[in-house]
Amino acid sequence: MLENAKSWLFVPANRADFIAKSVKRGAHVIIVDMEDAVPAVEKVATRQQLDSHLQSLQAAGQKVVLRVNAEMEHMVADLTALDINQLDGVMLPKLDSADWLVLVDEYLSRLELAQGKAVGSTRIIGLIESPKAVRRVAEIAKASGRLTCLAVGSEDLSLAMGIAPTEDGLSGPMTQIILAAKEANIGVLCVAGSLAEFRDLVAYEQQVVRAVAMGCTGALCIHPAQISIVNQHYGPTASQVKWAQAVLKTVSDNPQAGVWQVDGAMVDAPVVARAENILQQSSGEQ
Repeated sequence: MLENAKSWLFVPANRADFIAKSVKRGAHVIIVDMEDAVPAVEKVATRQQLDSHLQSLQAAGQKVVLRVNAEMEHMVADLTALDINQLDGVMLPKLDSADWLVLVDEYLSRLELAQGKAVGSTRIIGLIESPKAVRRVAEIAKASGRLTCLAVGSEDLSLAMGIAPTEDGLSGPMTQIILAAKEANIGVLCVAGSLAEFRDLVAYEQQVVRAVAMGCTGALCIHPAQISIVNQHYGPTASQVKWAQAVLKTVSDNPQAGVWQVDGAMVDAPVVARAENILQQSSGEQ
């Protein structure tokens, strides 16, 4: 499921060669990008190939999301060019208001009804990329049952704020976005810095580690080399898995206890739930 996915790889929608290779990269989700990655003069031609690209990804068992264009007329053109059944989700760039999210939700319902897909099954990932969006993020996070993740567009957000995309500059907005996502019980995708310097994997890893510590649930990748870093740091460690197995075995051996003890520490219902979540993640369930 998308809400458990950790690594999200952007692939240009106009690069059939990149799309074909993407299924071998180890990303939990491929984001086929119709927005920034495709020049305006190529968008019409690219839309004509979208459906076949999405079919190939689905056939390979790959979770796939389409980043649509932000403008209404272009977003509609993107979505009507394909079979909605080929998509697990839609990434909405420049999401500034709850009203816009609700409008897109309703439009997706119309497409699902028309094309025989279960209503509500096409998920939404909202890109927060402006100070206006940050101020409204708590309202946005609760506006649609389709919303499965918020994602921080660090480059556009820092540009709008007039700052460099660094941890120091972005930590405040990130905290607001993370808190809104946690309150709404949805995921949050971010790295604490710039995605643009994709060759500096040391810096990227530091940003991922910081984002994990802040409570993010996954990260966006613009280069395949970043995927293993994300999967490593967001996946549970061997010691965490061992602990979770011990917790669940203790509970299973004495299910009526209500409170248990593992390795000298008290275990109650919230701890059991955390152990179950760790084992779910380690099983590879996305």
